[in-house]
Amino acid sequence: MDLEHEFTYTAMLKPPVEIGPGPLGTRMFFEAIDGPVTGERLRGTVLTGGGDWALLGPDGFVRLDVRAQMRTDDGAAVYLRYDGLLEFNDAVQ
Repeated sequence: MDLEHEFTYTAMLKPPVEIGPGPLGTRMFFEAIDGPVTGERLRGTVLTGGGDWALLGPDGFVRLDVRAQMRTDDGAAVYLRYDGLLEFNDAVQ
């Protein structure tokens, strides 16, 4: 299987809402509010309502659950979702 880069998006995020500590770490939500979507075949804008659901664990890693909506320049709605793992170091903070 060959993968091809389809688009890049950059989301502006609101300051985090700290949901609080729990047995697995501290949960936070960063709401996406705007941003460009750019690609050769796909261009548009990030819509509000999605964002990054983050769990900062005691091991110094953030487990991400990212969900976003976008509207393409030709009017189509696109939903995306992915998971991630981020080391919460000085560069990230």
